[in-house]
Amino acid sequence: MKHLSALFLLAGGILAAQTQAPSRAPQTSAPRKATQSPAPIKIGVVQVAQALAATNDGKKAIAAMNAEFDSRKEDLARRKSAIADLQLRLNIASNLSAAERDDLTRRIDQQTREQNRLVEDMQAQVGQEEQKIFEKLGEKLIQVVRQYAPANGFTLVVNARSPLIYFENTVDITKDVVALYDKTAPAPATKK
Repeated sequence: MKHLSALFLLAGGILAAQTQAPSRAPQTSAPRKATQSPAPIKIGVVQVAQALAATNDGKKAIAAMNAEFDSRKEDLARRKSAIADLQLRLNIASNLSAAERDDLTRRIDQQTREQNRLVEDMQAQVGQEEQKIFEKLGEKLIQVVRQYAPANGFTLVVNARSPLIYFENTVDITKDVVALYDKTAPAPATKK
């Protein structure tokens, strides 16, 4: 879940505490107005990538994505093993001619470049698929947080992966949000 880079500001605005400058007027015998304390600000932190991956929908989507790429991972592992075998042959074969060594070296280089390209292509596609999953489920998660935050007295909820410097673990509401998400998500249809 390393590809989630967008900052999610999940709850409605910040409640700013406004204070008035103290009056310099002399006190009179009139009763003083009671000053209201600003409403306490309660801030929550959600680890969005962790929350999305922990929901039932997220687990299913990630499992489906992994299954989709399993055959490609196996192919890449076979290719890597073949390259390692060629490299071993090159290293231990002392009876190869210079032409055979050059040919073997070219094959290793060609297969290594192809392997690297295939790995990069797959990583890019995995990243795109993860982004699609997070965008789709992220909208649902935002709605759940918007339901959870006011019901639990939060003024502001932020994503922990944003440029956040510090947060106290007591404000991390990720587990509560995941539980509410799973509770409010429709139950999966069972196969007969």
